Amino acid sequence: MLQKAILCKASYNDADPRFTTVGDLRFGLIGSTLVFRGTANWRNVMRDLFVVPLRSRSGYLSHGGVARAEHVLWDHVIAKLYGASLNNVHVTGHSFGGGLALNFARALRLPVTTFGCLRNDYRFGAPPPTIEHTRIVCDDDPVTMVPRILYKHTCDAVVLHDRDGGIDVKDHGIDVYIRRLAACGG
Repeated sequence: MLQKAILCKASYNDADPRFTTVGDLRFGLIGSTLVFRGTANWRNVMRDLFVVPLRSRSGYLSHGGVARAEHVLWDHVIAKLYGASLNNVHVTGHSFGGGLALNFARALRLPVTTFGCLRNDYRFGAPPPTIEHTRIVCDDDPVTMVPRILYKHTCDAVVLHDRDGGIDVKDHGIDVYIRRLAACGG
């Protein structure tokens, strides 16, 4: 899990040539790990705020901003995966990138690990396809709790604790996830 979190951090470095930028979105295939970057700019924030449910590639209703981003990236990601053995690919992402990772993993039937993923699954729609999903959250990360009214998480979380008991947006940063994973042996 720690190595996947470190790859998520690398996705925020615009100078890292292992990643592809498409408009305001960024992803990379590093070895056998498909990585999606989370919110890093104003256009990403606007995607975060677009909560109207839309169909994802696998046919279920998803967070609208995530579903739109998935459609923008689809052909680029498939081209990057061309020739890769999907049997070995694992998908990961942080924050909004976790929502993208989840959507791509479901559409391609791949295992996924998300860090600080926003709620992505429409509460009132048909259940999305079941896949192997490891959802990592920091106990005080508020992003994992929104948007609460329309969306839910569909699997239990592995919770990384700091025991300070306070909701804090600083607990959402990928560096916090890396530190807590390293402290517990990753």
